[in-house]
Amino acid sequence: MDDNTTTFPLGQSLYVDATHKVVVLSVLTALNLNNFAATGPLPYTHIPPRRSFKTSHLAPFATNVYFQLLSCADTHGPQIRIIVNDGVVPLTSLRGCPHQPDGLCPLDTFVAALSEIIQTTDWQWGCHGNWSVTAGHVWNTTTGSYPPPA
Repeated sequence: MDDNTTTFPLGQSLYVDATHKVVVLSVLTALNLNNFAATGPLPYTHIPPRRSFKTSHLAPFATNVYFQLLSCADTHGPQIRIIVNDGVVPLTSLRGCPHQPDGLCPLDTFVAALSEIIQTTDWQWGCHGNWSVTAGHVWNTTTGSYPPPA
């Protein structure tokens, strides 16, 4: 499908894709946008009343995620930012992306940070690992990491 310009056009000013809300959370996790869990990983024993990560806020009905690629005369090269449900997401969890109120990160820095994540991920274990680990803290996967191999 991605070889076909009808199903995967290039050179457009706007691209639109649709998915289900559970996929949105997986995408945010894969992008290592861990600032949604600023209060720390969720405990496996209970739901804390004051937590920063709330699925109902990140993936409510009609969730939307925008990736904006912007070019401005006063910046060097294109910038990218991510907007979730009309709120700018800080990209500071990605190596090299600066702290900016507008959430902008140089595109080459963003791509390099994601490339590093891809290279350091144990895909074999993540996709095909023996997940029969004992109950307890090992299953605390709210950090975006899967349980370590036994």
